[in-house]
Parts: sequence; structure tokens; C-alpha cells
Amino acid sequence: MQDPTPIEPSAVYRVKSRGKARQGIFLDDDDRPGFLEILGGRVVERYGWICHVCCLMTDHCHLPIETPNADLSYFSPLVFPSA
Repeated sequence: MQDPTPIEPSAVYRVKSRGKARQGIFLDDDDRPGFLEILGGRVVERYGWICHVCCLMTDHCHLPIETPNADLSYFSPLVFPSA
């Protein structure tokens, strides 16, 4: 198994999430704005992160996130609390 990438300040990380067995990660299209509100309010504003772009697919998402501090480990529990 590959060693985890060290978390560095002011680095850009490709954060992704996939549904189990290619299941959808959103309930429906109305669920996507709620996800973006959580991403913006709980994460980007709170930690000063920069989300350069957001690609929301049916069964996964890609988020290039830039962190001014080495605190990327806070991401998953805030955005995907049941993960």
C-alpha cells in the first residue's frame, strides 16, 4: 500500500468521493445545492480553503481544494458526516 501523501500548507489536493458500488451520492438534483452550501459554509469559509472548481457527478464528485494550512483532514467529517 502506498504511503499517504503528506498534507502541506498552500497545496492543492484533489478530493473525491464515490458512492458504494456506483450508487448515487445525491438523493436527486435538488440535493446538490445543499451539498454546495455545506461545502461553502462549513468548509471553505470556516477554514479559508479555496475550492477551485466543483464537478458533481451522479455517483461521485471531484473537488480541487487548496488549503492555506495543513488541515485537509477536517474535510471528510464536515462534508460527508456519515462517511
